[in-house]
Amino acid sequence: STLLGAGTIAFGYEPFVTVSASGYMFDSYDDPVVNLKDSQIYKMFVKALGGSLLGTAVPEEPKFAGILPRFNHSYEPDYRVQTGSRNIEDIAKIVSFGG
Repeated sequence: STLLGAGTIAFGYEPFVTVSASGYMFDSYDDPVVNLKDSQIYKMFVKALGGSLLGTAVPEEPKFAGILPRFNHSYEPDYRVQTGSRNIEDIAKIVSFGG
């Protein structure tokens, strides 16, 4: 954990960041962990591992942090959730999202 802590401090990451609701949901925000993916150190590290991280291919997205970054406030897929009317333990469980 000390190595992880030193690494996060070296890249300017803090455990808590203050972001507006709009920034988190739609506009995105600057996040050092997301930006780390574009650094030369990270690219050399992944290349040395053969293009994967722990056996998993590294995805290209996201380039911005947030829930719906850079979607021009228009990405609204259909989703269904349980209301809990039949079983209170099912309240707010996602039934389907985007389909």
